[in-house]
Amino acid sequence: MAGQIIAPSPKHTHSRTQRRCTRFQRSHRRIQAVAADVESRADLYATIPEFELAELLGIVEPHILAASGTKWEYLYYSPRVSLEEHFDNGSYEFDMMLEHLPVNSAPNRSKELLDAFSAKEEKAEPPFKLLKPEERETIETALQAAEMENLQSNGMNCLAHVEVTSPSGESLRFEAVVEDDGQCETLRTPYDERDGRFVDLTECLLSYW
Repeated sequence: MAGQIIAPSPKHTHSRTQRRCTRFQRSHRRIQAVAADVESRADLYATIPEFELAELLGIVEPHILAASGTKWEYLYYSPRVSLEEHFDNGSYEFDMMLEHLPVNSAPNRSKELLDAFSAKEEKAEPPFKLLKPEERETIETALQAAEMENLQSNGMNCLAHVEVTSPSGESLRFEAVVEDDGQCETLRTPYDERDGRFVDLTECLLSYW
């Protein structure tokens, strides 16, 4: 369908660009046109405001998410954070971290590490380098899970994704940042996904709901 689209001049406003998209009377035709635009990087429709673009592609009332009837996929995400970052941020004291040592650790392992920390100068960083790789992995995993519980209880770090697909197979994804009232004020478009502006969920702990 890209051959049927005339590129707007720099003088065109987004409303004129929107009219070019709305000339395709069926939403699946619009999906095809925008998918071709995203892939080609022509970006003829990239200036259409994100909520308007979503509605043009068949997503009903994207501001209100669940109440709209659109089938969004919801998730909470908890990023992987190093022990050093946790300590620097004041999230956890060293002794709290050691509560999550592997269950098969030596009985005096926690005391050994705490003694090494106590021997350091005041305000010095804990002896993280003394942790074995498996100890660090276990503790970071446990803290990531604990952070997930905190995020869920406070309604933070929640995203919703939806995919629109044409009968011929073209698909486009949107990413919504879900506020604590369940609505969306920040919506990312297929252009954002292409350009790497979706939230990077690599190494994140995910909880779908």
